[in-house]
Amino acid sequence: MNFFNLLYKDAADAHGACIAIFGAGGKTSLLYRIGEELACYYRKVLLTSLTKSGYRENQNAVLLDQIEHDKPEALFETMNPVMLMQSVIERKKYIGISEEKLRLFWRQADVCLFECDGARKRSLKIHTDHDPSIPSFTDKAIIVVGADVVNTKLSDGRVHRPELFSAHWNCSPDSVLSVPFITRVVTSEKGYLRKIPPSVDRIYFINKADTFPEKARRLASSIAGTSGRPVFYGSVRKGFYHSADHGDHDGGPPE
Repeated sequence: MNFFNLLYKDAADAHGACIAIFGAGGKTSLLYRIGEELACYYRKVLLTSLTKSGYRENQNAVLLDQIEHDKPEALFETMNPVMLMQSVIERKKYIGISEEKLRLFWRQADVCLFECDGARKRSLKIHTDHDPSIPSFTDKAIIVVGADVVNTKLSDGRVHRPELFSAHWNCSPDSVLSVPFITRVVTSEKGYLRKIPPSVDRIYFINKADTFPEKARRLASSIAGTSGRPVFYGSVRKGFYHSADHGDHDGGPPE
C-alpha cells in the first residue's frame, strides 16, 4: 500500500510537487514513508523542514553548508531521498531551512516534501504566531492528527503547548478532547487553517489507527463531514489506511 496515493492516483502526478506535512501525531514518519515510496519513481526526491526536527535512525540529514553553490544535484547521485536541513543545534536535533531556501531547492528536485511545524511527538497542537505558515507555492498539505488524543483530557500530555491551547480554546486542563472539539480545532480558521493558505489543496490523515481503530474511524468521519476534504485513517507504522465515510459532525466546544 503506497501512502503517496493519499495525494495522487499515480506517482507520475507528483512530478514537480511541493507537499507540506502539517499538524501532529506522526508527521516525520509519514514524510519519510512517502519520500521513500516516491524515490522508487523519481531520481531526485527532497525531504526537509521549516522547523526543528529530530534525527531519524539510519537517516542522516545533509546540511546546507555541505551544498556547493546552492545546487544539491550531486547529492542525488549517492542518496535518494535526500533529507536537507540547515544545521545541527543539539544532540539528535536539526534546525530546518528557510522558506526562501525551500523555494530554491524545491525547483531543483523532482518532488519535495517538507514538515511545516513541530509538535514534540504529541498528537494535537496549538499554533503560535512564530510558527511557520505553509508557503503559498505549496501544492498540497497533509494534515496529520494522532487518534490517541481522542477523549483524553488536555492534562493527559497528548497536546503540544497545553497551557497556550487552554487559553486559546477557553478550556481547562480537565476538558475532554472529544471528536467534535478536535474536528473544530483542525478544520477551522481559529485552529489549524490559520496557517494554511486557501490556495493549498489539503487532505487529512488520522494516524495510530492500529492501536486506536475506533477513535481513528470516528474522528476521520467527523472531519470528512465537516471539511468536505479527503480524509483517511490508518497507521504509518503498520503501513495501512482507509478512506473515511462522511458521518455526523458537530463543531461544538470541549466537554
